[in-house]
Amino acid sequence: MTTILAGDVGGTKTDLCLFAQAADGGLEPLRKATFVSGEFDSLSDLLSTFLSNDSTAPPPVAAALGVPGPVVGESVRLTNLPWVIEPEALRRNTGIARLRLLNDLEMAAHGVLTLEPRDLAVLNPGVERAGHCGLVAAGTGLGQAILFWDGERHHATATEGGHAGFGPRDEEQIALHRFLGRRHDRVSWERVLSGTGLESIYEFLVLERGMPASAEVDARYRGGEDLAAAVGEVGVAGGDPTCRYAVDLFLRLYGAQSANLALTILATGGIYLWGGIIRKLLPRAVEGPFLEGFLDVGRFRDLMSEIPVRAVLDAEAALAGAARVAVKLTG
Repeated sequence: MTTILAGDVGGTKTDLCLFAQAADGGLEPLRKATFVSGEFDSLSDLLSTFLSNDSTAPPPVAAALGVPGPVVGESVRLTNLPWVIEPEALRRNTGIARLRLLNDLEMAAHGVLTLEPRDLAVLNPGVERAGHCGLVAAGTGLGQAILFWDGERHHATATEGGHAGFGPRDEEQIALHRFLGRRHDRVSWERVLSGTGLESIYEFLVLERGMPASAEVDARYRGGEDLAAAVGEVGVAGGDPTCRYAVDLFLRLYGAQSANLALTILATGGIYLWGGIIRKLLPRAVEGPFLEGFLDVGRFRDLMSEIPVRAVLDAEAALAGAARVAVKLTG
């Protein structure tokens, strides 16, 4: 039996899956585990823990691991984790000679190529065309990737567009920019489109705009719940006007940055929204706030209306993308 390892390394959690590779190229998951990333000193320690937990399966012959940061040169410094990964050292420590690190959104882009229509929620049907596609994923940080269309097939490539400067569109967003500018030396899109970004939007509305704080959110936060999760859940439920407004503003900004990527690459093939945040906010996203931001591009509104927008529902698609890359390494 030949095995491969697929991994989705996140700033909050890391998902790993060991697959058995059949003679016809098919894959069967043998063992999957999720780890809290911050509980480990390094990716090498985390992988060693996973691989040592099962002595029945042979060691993987290849591995593909998506990591949250730019993969450039011989070492990778992660954006939201205090890890520096040296691929060659990782190969030695794990014994996996054919090991590739790739940006987590590049990995997600490979995963998009494995999806079926049932794995997607449509926010804008647009017009079905072949062409470049873009991925935008708000999570612990803000990731973006491109699926470049060469006329016959798509090729995944990473970007760090989530760290481009936040461009406010109206007076309220200018005020939000100023609010964040007092907290950070530079205000990137990641500062507003991430878990901490939703927290900041909520705090901006309460502290800067004078909107009433949510008693439910305050109670849940004092009880140890993540602030962004509480704001998002209460906002989607619709019982608190400040949380609802925070979620709507977040989604309008999500639409705006998705439109920026779509215009930059002329994404006639569509935009894909990725990650846990959009899945949790989806009931509100389909009601309009996202598209308000996406279509608000002036003279190019008609073009944007023709670009399909789909939210990825399959939480396992990232591992499928990593497995797709790992299989290529075995050839």
